[in-house]
Amino acid sequence: MIQCRRYSLVRIVQKLRLGDHNVHALCNRAMAHQKLNQHHQAIQDFSRAIELAPTNSHAFANRGAEYLRCNHYEQAIQDTSRAIELDPTNGNAWFNRAVAYSTLNQHEQAARDFEQAIALDPSLTEHVPEREQ
Repeated sequence: MIQCRRYSLVRIVQKLRLGDHNVHALCNRAMAHQKLNQHHQAIQDFSRAIELAPTNSHAFANRGAEYLRCNHYEQAIQDTSRAIELDPTNGNAWFNRAVAYSTLNQHEQAARDFEQAIALDPSLTEHVPEREQ
């Protein structure tokens, strides 16, 4: 089952190679790269999407999440901050920025962002690190 799913994701990535000027296709391909743990490629596709659509909050939020996965916390904070600026209702952007702040031992900022994330999406409560609750 996992091998079949991986094969399907690889085929999606291959089919989306033609979408280098289509923001929606780039974001979809980036998300396929995420699922394949190909973080560098995902960051590249989200970056290209941002070049084409610099007000796309989801591209910023998702690239910020990828930076977080790669332990690039300052870049994660920059991108999630931009996503929040563009769409203050994006609970995941608030949450990911909180995680980045927490990892950098900036606990006051992290606590504020976790609070805002939970206010926007109560289901995120179960993912808040214990030290931040």
